[in-house]
Amino acid sequence: MKKLMLSLYTASAIAVTSTSVISCIPASYAKGPVGQRVLLVTDGGNVSDKSFNEGSYNAIKKYARELDEWNDIQDISYDGTGNYVEASEHTASGLISGYKMATFKQADAMVLSGFIHVGTIEVASKLMEDKSIILADGIADYSDGKNQNVISISFNSELAGFAAGYDAAVWANQNLDKVDPHKKGKIAIGTFAGMSSKYSVDNYMWGLILGMDVFNLVHQKQIESGKYKEVVLANNYDSKQDKYLSISETNVQGTTDARWFSQSFALGGATSSGILDRLITQNKADVIFPVAGPQISDVLSFSGAAYNPYIIGVDVDQVESFPSYEGRFITSAVKNLEQAITDELRRSKSLKTVVDKNNKVWEANKNDIDSEQESPIDDGNIAKSRSNWSVDTFGGKNLSKHTYVKYQEKQDSRISNVNEGEDITDVAELIKQAFANTGENVSDYMQGKTIHEAALKIKELYDKDNSWLQTADQEGFE
Repeated sequence: MKKLMLSLYTASAIAVTSTSVISCIPASYAKGPVGQRVLLVTDGGNVSDKSFNEGSYNAIKKYARELDEWNDIQDISYDGTGNYVEASEHTASGLISGYKMATFKQADAMVLSGFIHVGTIEVASKLMEDKSIILADGIADYSDGKNQNVISISFNSELAGFAAGYDAAVWANQNLDKVDPHKKGKIAIGTFAGMSSKYSVDNYMWGLILGMDVFNLVHQKQIESGKYKEVVLANNYDSKQDKYLSISETNVQGTTDARWFSQSFALGGATSSGILDRLITQNKADVIFPVAGPQISDVLSFSGAAYNPYIIGVDVDQVESFPSYEGRFITSAVKNLEQAITDELRRSKSLKTVVDKNNKVWEANKNDIDSEQESPIDDGNIAKSRSNWSVDTFGGKNLSKHTYVKYQEKQDSRISNVNEGEDITDVAELIKQAFANTGENVSDYMQGKTIHEAALKIKELYDKDNSWLQTADQEGFE
C-alpha cells in the first residue's frame, strides 16, 4: 500500500453568505465588521456538498477568524458561519439571483465557487461595482477593461490527477486480492466528470490517465513478467471486441460524450445519466475517479453491481467528508481552496479597511503574502499561484505506505545526472506544458495519442534520473 504525494504549486478556494436565494425568510446582512464582510455564492449546489462549495465556504470562515492575527488589530475577527448564498440552480438566472442577494446583504467582497460562474461573471462584476470578487477555479475575461474588480484563481489540477492515477495504480498492484474480482487480468480505473471545462475539470482526468500510462511504462518489465498487472482505462472498454483499448487509443468525442460526462453536477446526475452503470456494471471498473462534486455520493451509494469499486476523491479530502466509507477511498486529489481563497481575499482592493467596534477606521490587509509590497492588490488579474497552494493526495484507510513524487521548484528544475550543459524540465513543468499545448477543444486534448506522447517524455526523464519518484518503504515497488 503506497501513497503518491505531490507538492505542487497550485490550489483553489471559495467563500460567501447564508440562506438560499429561493428562501422566503427575510435575508439578513452579511456578518462581520464593515469593510470585511465576505460572502460566498455557490455554483447552484449547497455548502454542505462535501466538495467544492463546502471547501470554499470553509475558506471564508478561515479568513474571518484570522483577521486579528493577520492585521494585528484586536476584536475584528468574526465567525463567518452563515456568510453564503446558495444559488437556487445551475443556470444563469439562478446564479445572477445569488449575486443580487449578495449585494443586498451588503457584502464587501464576494467569492464565487467554481468555473460555472465564468459565463455570468460580467453581471456579477457590474452588480458589485467597486467591490472585489474572487472567482475560484475560473478565469475572467479582462479584455477591453472588463471585470477589473475580479481576481481569478486557477489550478494546475493535471498535477493532482497525475498523482492520483499513479497512486491508484501502485495501490491496486499492492492489493490484488481487493481488485479485479471479474478476473480480467488487468486493473480497470474509470473516471467521469459532470460537465467539461479544460482548466477546472478535464485537467484532473487528463492527469489521471497520464499517471496511469506512466505507471505502465515505468513497470513494463514487471507487467510483462506477470509480477504486476497492467492498468487500463475502464472508459475504453469495447464490448464488441470484449477488451479494453489501450490508453493511447483513448478518444473523447466531445463535451456530450456519455462515456465521460454526466452533463451536470447535480446529486443523482451520475446515476440518472447511466454513466455509473456503464463504468461499473458493464465496463467492470475497479476504481472510479468522479470529478463531479456531489456525485461522489452517487458512486458511494451505487447498488447496480455485486462489486463496489474503490474511489479517488476530488477537490477536498473526501475521506474526512465520508468517514463511514473510509475503506472505499484510495486517495483524494486535492485543491487547497482554503489557502488560495484566503490569500486572495487579503489581496482584494475592497478589503483594505475595517471599522472596529468603536467605529474607528483602520487600514487592513497591509501585509503581503510574498513580502514584496505593502497593501497588495490583485483585482483585475489572474492570481499568481504560490508554493503553499500545494495540491497533495491524501489517503483513506487503505494507504499506509507511500510513493513520493517530488515536484521541483522551477528555479531548481535542472535534474542531476544529466550531461553537462543539457537542461531538462522537471516533471511538474513537463506535465503543465504538455497539457497547455494540447489545444482548447476536448476532442483535441482528451486524446490518448497526445497523452501517451507526454507519458513517453516523463519516462525518458525517469530513465535519466528517477530521484523525483521515490518509495518511502522499499517493500514492494522499487
